[in-house]
Amino acid sequence: MTKTQDSSLAHSKEFSGRPKRFGTAQSWLAYSRRNPETPLLLAGILVFVLMALIPGVIAPHDPQKIDAGVALHPPSSEYWLGTDNLGRDIFSRLVFGTRIVLLVGIGGIGISLLIGVTLGLVAGYRGGWLEPLLMRITDALLAFPTLLLAILFVATFGASALSVVIVIALGYIPRFIRLVYSSVLVLKQSDYVLASRAVGVQDLRILMRHILPNAMVPIIVLTTLGISTAFLIEASMSYLGFGVQPPEPSWGAMLNNAQQYLEIAPWYVLGPGFTIFLAVLVFNLAGDRLREAADPKLRKL
Repeated sequence: MTKTQDSSLAHSKEFSGRPKRFGTAQSWLAYSRRNPETPLLLAGILVFVLMALIPGVIAPHDPQKIDAGVALHPPSSEYWLGTDNLGRDIFSRLVFGTRIVLLVGIGGIGISLLIGVTLGLVAGYRGGWLEPLLMRITDALLAFPTLLLAILFVATFGASALSVVIVIALGYIPRFIRLVYSSVLVLKQSDYVLASRAVGVQDLRILMRHILPNAMVPIIVLTTLGISTAFLIEASMSYLGFGVQPPEPSWGAMLNNAQQYLEIAPWYVLGPGFTIFLAVLVFNLAGDRLREAADPKLRKL
């Protein structure tokens, strides 16, 4: 076989190994018709994003305004979800708290995504001494309890949103490393990767053009599920006093403060509790639908 034929064969295999795009507009539209709840989930995500971007437009009251005269006021036309023990509007505080939750959750998952995917690609593709070292560090981080990690960083940096971001990032970096590492081990033995390496295609091009796009579906799933879990981590740390500190509104801190008024003001608990539940549910279901839409085997179109 001549050099020209060899190059043609390699490029043919390289082309055949290219990942398919996440569907055309027609396939997405057809998928939405088969799954009518998908637009509702996207609308739910949009609502939370708008609450984070323009809370002053959506919230009817100042979330920090204290009015003892309406303390623990039940839900009404003026106070849609009632007021807290200091007379602050619960709905307005939930709206302004959305910005903190989204910034902390997406920030922590974004950092872990960037670092974890990069290290997983390098360890899985290059191997060598880095592979066992990185895997042992990953195992150690996965075995470390999240609560102890939170206490450690609160003791070091103090209770703040930064501590929550670091805890979320350290908790998900090893998950992304292990996911990408296992995917790369399989993909780098594919014919199109071997053919590309045989004709001298640079490793970075192989990683960016073939391996990473083919591993995107599980990465997307882990990212969306990670964001919803990050909401729970932020709420849990704020509930325990390790996260965002008063008077800044936080769903977890509001839930902690509301528990002592459960009998006389149940609406105080229902507001932040249902908001946390709804946010986690929407992002979890959206992640599942995104995985189905991105994977032709699951989409069945």
